[in-house]
Amino acid sequence: LVGLAGIIANAILLILLVRSDIGKAARLYRISCMITSILGLYTSFLLLILGDVPIFVDGRYAVVLYGPVLFYLPDRVNNILCVAFFTQIHTMWQIIPAPSIVQWMSLS
Repeated sequence: LVGLAGIIANAILLILLVRSDIGKAARLYRISCMITSILGLYTSFLLLILGDVPIFVDGRYAVVLYGPVLFYLPDRVNNILCVAFFTQIHTMWQIIPAPSIVQWMSLS
């Protein structure tokens, strides 16, 4: 449910950003918001397919992946989706502050 809501919200945001013209001064800010929206779409799609639950077992951190579609897919596809999910989560932290940095640069 969360993944589906994220897909809908990010798709609407992306459509609004593509169709609207917010002026020449904010063009770079619009591009960074579009990139963030695309990454949000990708993350929401992966959350729709599989979810993760962090647990502690004997004082060690483990992530359990599950999902409604996960058990019906072949193991190779599951492995590809898991790698894509973890790659997206780790690289997301490099992209999140982009709109804030662009806003700061344009105001300086």
